[in-house]
Amino acid sequence: MRLLLLTVVLAAMLATPAAAYENGYIGLFTDEARSSWCIESAEIPFTFDVWVYCLPSDNGTRGVEFSISDLAPSYFLTGTATGPWVSITMGDIFTGISYSLYLCREDWFLLDVYSFIATGPGQTAIWLEGHEDTGLIRMANCLPGYPVEDARAYASVFVNYPPGSPECAGTATEESSWGAIKDMYSR
Repeated sequence: MRLLLLTVVLAAMLATPAAAYENGYIGLFTDEARSSWCIESAEIPFTFDVWVYCLPSDNGTRGVEFSISDLAPSYFLTGTATGPWVSITMGDIFTGISYSLYLCREDWFLLDVYSFIATGPGQTAIWLEGHEDTGLIRMANCLPGYPVEDARAYASVFVNYPPGSPECAGTATEESSWGAIKDMYSR
């Protein structure tokens, strides 16, 4: 009987999925397909968009907060277009912005699109930083009370970096894609 009980417990443990996908991701991309984070243009001025996508943890996402880095002097934000799941935004993207979502999201989703103009030559990198009030990149999950979890920065955007530079060597369509990252944490 003891051996049978031990066998049942062991079988139940082996059948249980591995560790949960613990942290959500926020990524900055230069296209809607999340396939690139580098953009280059010889023209001045030129405009470009930065697509902000989120991949929730296994607990889902109901809110997001972060800021982005300051830009090089000749780069300016010209507008934003929030994604369809966003109900409220508060703050500024350079000091700290918070997003509230209509419903819990459990798969990747478009959070926002930031439009920029470059009025002079030179490179700039745009990356995620912590919200000014907390110093953290966070997501509120969908559990009762919407507890806050740390989120991970997935990708930064690099503007006018030379082709083949280390910053632009890989793209999101390679082995570090959204699906591959989610698979790493759901095994």
